[in-house]
Amino acid sequence: MDDPYLTTRQVGEILQVTEETVMGYIRRKRDPLPASKPGKAWRILRSDLDAWMKRQRPKDGN
Repeated sequence: MDDPYLTTRQVGEILQVTEETVMGYIRRKRDPLPASKPGKAWRILRSDLDAWMKRQRPKDGN
């Protein structure tokens, strides 16, 4: 699969944060981390994570 779904644990490992922090990113009101919940667990597309991480970078000149 070219665009795999990741678990909150996998995203936490990538970002080096806890799963609770990942859940906070999903639930926040301003620019939340895109996720879906097809069953009991949340899933995040790798491409959505990559795009979200790019938006979190500080802008040049700030």
